[in-house]
Amino acid sequence: MTMSTDTSQMSNQIKTILETVTSLQLATLSLQNRPFSSYAPYALGENCFYLLVSELSPHTHHLHNHPIGCVMIVQQESESNNPYLRPRVQYDVTAEFIEQDSEEWTTGIQLLTDRFGETVTTLVAQKDFYLVRLDPEKVNFIQQFKNDYVIDDTVLY
Repeated sequence: MTMSTDTSQMSNQIKTILETVTSLQLATLSLQNRPFSSYAPYALGENCFYLLVSELSPHTHHLHNHPIGCVMIVQQESESNNPYLRPRVQYDVTAEFIEQDSEEWTTGIQLLTDRFGETVTTLVAQKDFYLVRLDPEKVNFIQQFKNDYVIDDTVLY
């Protein structure tokens, strides 16, 4: 197999994970530089992730103060016979809060609504939710044992 074929196959595997898994693990840093981890539903944008985060969420405060994080998206457990062998993708990301009433706000909210339905409309109406765009800076694809690939510095898959 050629390297481009290998890369193409990895890219397709990553794309499948991103399209079938609807939430990501998000790690951020507190003001005290302590790690914090949780999860968030996401939608795929043009080479980015969109999240709705609540004013009540520690992630919101962390990303305002340290607009960096790490994201991991893991294949569903039900699709794997062995939890040690679940393919996963990790991204170092930078975060940007998107202004309401901007074109990007409309796009991001529409992508989330397309994926999650009326729940997004309900959350946006609460007025304490922010749209955040996560842009990848580094991508690692981990597949089985000892197969850790850095795909590219700036693409989702």
